[in-house]
Amino acid sequence: MNCGTVTVAEVGEYKREIAYHGDTINTASRIQDQCNRLGFDLLISEKFLKVVEIDSWTTSKLEGNVLLKGKQGTVNIYSVTRTEDTLQSK
Repeated sequence: MNCGTVTVAEVGEYKREIAYHGDTINTASRIQDQCNRLGFDLLISEKFLKVVEIDSWTTSKLEGNVLLKGKQGTVNIYSVTRTEDTLQSK
């Protein structure tokens, strides 16, 4: 997951589709690619972590400062998992 500005356009004359463009979506896609490599179901960018509220049922942990494919700089990537107390009560 990531957050930021996205450009949205309606394209096509006969078969209309919505197209989403921008670095925000590209970064989110590259973060998703890291899920298998790092072994997590959910990874988020530091930018997203700063705007989302992590509740007591979840824990975020820095997994690394990763150079994502096609990016000039690195991105801090965090895993988000349920806390141990929540897992034990289920």
